[in-house]
Amino acid sequence: MAGVYERPFEVVFCDKVPQEAGASQAVGRHLAGCRVGFDAGGSDRKVSAVIDGETVYSEEVVWFPKITEDPDYHYDGIVSAFKSAAEKMPRVDAVGVSSAGIYIENRTMVASLFLKVPKDLFDAKVKDIYIRAARDVFGPDIPLVVVQRRRRFRAGGRHEPGRKQCAGHRHGHQRGCGLCGREGQHHRLAQRAGFHAGGREPRRHGG
Repeated sequence: MAGVYERPFEVVFCDKVPQEAGASQAVGRHLAGCRVGFDAGGSDRKVSAVIDGETVYSEEVVWFPKITEDPDYHYDGIVSAFKSAAEKMPRVDAVGVSSAGIYIENRTMVASLFLKVPKDLFDAKVKDIYIRAARDVFGPDIPLVVVQRRRRFRAGGRHEPGRKQCAGHRHGHQRGCGLCGREGQHHRLAQRAGFHAGGREPRRHGG
């Protein structure tokens, strides 16, 4: 976790258990205007152009981010997707990104998509890769939110009228799940349960 918090890992002995400091974040439910949605997967990348909540364009492109050392490959793929969606709309009001990993303030702290990228290049080009790509394509003032992929599925459930509390589950190169709280917010403590055992019972899933 030293890479996530950008400080050395340490064990601290305490006289009493620290008070819980859970955090939540309100994400989604913004449908007005022209928006780009990008999903970075381990085997393909997807992008959609959405106008007032209606999808006007969507594409899926095969790529190989997990076996590529050069972060410019990842950057070029992200930029290409952004531009492809933007061309289908009169303007772009905001950008949303879902990507496997841990993200803090839209910065990439740990992500399986960049497994082969050397640490020096990761620090120099990957940590702010989505921020740079959005800025370079849409300008420095474009609203941007980067979230972990399983939160995308929780957000999808929240968009149903009157629904706030929900659970999300996804199958991909890693399985993941998460929860939304009573007010529909994403709980940061409910992070990915990567490789969890859910769904391995064949009789329950027709396998």
